[in-house]
Amino acid sequence: MGRKWKHIISATTTGAHLRYIADHFRPEEALECMASWDESPISALARSWVESRTVYTFLAPDRTPLCVAGVVDKPPEDGWHDFWMLGTTDILKHKLEFLRACQRYKVQFLCCYPRLRAYIDARYDLSLKWARWLGCEILAPAPYGRNGALFCEVRLQWAAQ
Repeated sequence: MGRKWKHIISATTTGAHLRYIADHFRPEEALECMASWDESPISALARSWVESRTVYTFLAPDRTPLCVAGVVDKPPEDGWHDFWMLGTTDILKHKLEFLRACQRYKVQFLCCYPRLRAYIDARYDLSLKWARWLGCEILAPAPYGRNGALFCEVRLQWAAQ
């Protein structure tokens, strides 16, 4: 009998991953999509997937999709690449493994994109706490998106050693 798989891994994102994630969105994620761009979860995922150069799905040990993350495929005018991540309620079932995986994959993303930024709904405390834990700089809430809802710009950059 083989070893039991215990870690979260990344995989190339498929349409089936996107559908699962959209169907199991964390309620806060769905609200964030509506607050920023008036989009349904599946529409936000599909647009983000199409606009991005690098997209990965993070899979739980049972291979259930936990979230999808990517970097938008456009040259940054100000040196910051736009990063996004949308997750499912399943993340909470694998909290510790998810946090460990985030630290691991943070380094991989920063090796390719040394200056990343995202926008997080200012009401989304858990996501802001996660970003702070990852070492992100969190800017003050400001109007963002189609409706001008308050979002925090979150920045993460490669630290020279």
